[in-house]
Amino acid sequence: MFMIIRDSTGRRRQGILLAVSVGRMRLAVPGFDDVLELRRSRRDWVFEGGEPVKIEGIVSGADLSGFCFQPLRPTKVA
Repeated sequence: MFMIIRDSTGRRRQGILLAVSVGRMRLAVPGFDDVLELRRSRRDWVFEGGEPVKIEGIVSGADLSGFCFQPLRPTKVA
């Protein structure tokens, strides 16, 4: 699955979901040497260091082999 996440500074990152469980997710994100791990903290998701992260989108069931390297365009949500 392909995911879009946003960190506390507002920066969006694209990645491929490698593993998921009730309280953890592991993502491969371009530009990072290691896999990112997100943990569930009550109702929110956080990076390993405790920084909050928002999940903005999840896409599954498509060929995503080259998609995660395309730039994101700003979107407006009503």
